[in-house]
Amino acid sequence: MRGWETRHLAAHLVLRENSPLGAGAVLKPLSGKLDAKIKKLADEAQRPESYAGLVRRFRTGPSKYSPFSIERVSTAANMSEFFIHTEDVRRARTSGSAHPRSRLHRNALE
Repeated sequence: MRGWETRHLAAHLVLRENSPLGAGAVLKPLSGKLDAKIKKLADEAQRPESYAGLVRRFRTGPSKYSPFSIERVSTAANMSEFFIHTEDVRRARTSGSAHPRSRLHRNALE
């Protein structure tokens, strides 16, 4: 998303896996509330320590009540989601150009 930093992305992933508001990504009536919560979490993660805490929160995985706690759901959804977000971060440079891929990455994609 335009204007996002990696802290916004981390907040998005935490909410997607742990909050009913995560459905706002696909249910338009919830999207405004989801955007506000992402902004709040991202704003709280401006300092390195708080950003690290947000990343730790994501790394602990989804809550047991989240659909993402079901391995098949998690695998199916996260394969494309994480690839797309990895590309988002790679391309997020002021020059607009992505870092070149290593030979290993290029071979894996072919």
